[in-house]
Amino acid sequence: MNRRKVFVSLFVSAFLVLGIAGTGSCYLLSPGYVLKRMIQNYRSIRSMTFRQRIEAYGEDATFPFASVDEKVKLEPIVPMKIWIGGKLVLSGGEMAPEIDVNPYLLEAQRRYGFYKDVFLTHQVNLVTSLLERLGIAPVENRLRLLYPDVAYQVGNELTHENLKGLWIDKDRFIPLRIVGMLTVDRNETPTQETIDIRYGDYRLVNERYWIPFDIRFYVEGKLSLRIRVVTVSLETY
Repeated sequence: MNRRKVFVSLFVSAFLVLGIAGTGSCYLLSPGYVLKRMIQNYRSIRSMTFRQRIEAYGEDATFPFASVDEKVKLEPIVPMKIWIGGKLVLSGGEMAPEIDVNPYLLEAQRRYGFYKDVFLTHQVNLVTSLLERLGIAPVENRLRLLYPDVAYQVGNELTHENLKGLWIDKDRFIPLRIVGMLTVDRNETPTQETIDIRYGDYRLVNERYWIPFDIRFYVEGKLSLRIRVVTVSLETY
């Protein structure tokens, strides 16, 4: 078989996997099963504690306008706990005068705090509720290429233009991306914004759990926030 025939054969195979399989639900696992497999990966995690650097970006996506090193504890349902310089920063409270940090870093981190729930929510119906709050109805899925991974995109009305949904790695069943609509109050006026969270630099922790060490938050298509994890410790059941 010459090179041209090999190339054509590979192209057709890729089309069948990412094209036909993506439009015919009979070729795919059900959305409920895909979510269940993702949950099983993290079901025994009780809490996650990170030492990390968080960065905020404006018009210049190559260099942050503010950053801070912190410790964060993430648990199911309850708000995250943040320590800066060894001092606990209370949600909605005034910071100690010795803590010199841009308030946006904390406000945005808490606003998009649902990024943790795909790891700490251990029931399919609760994950489904989270997606619905973001305008995602997890009733369909298709295979999509999220370079360099092939992922299930769980959502509704899936087209090449509409990327809204939860993206889950096809082989490891770990979350790669979540795209939805978030309602926020700006000047006491409810406003919707498109939030795109991408999980990367996965590392195996405790020889069992795949945890992302690089998380990027895009708002209306622009990089807004980035978390770079240094260390992580897990509490398990």
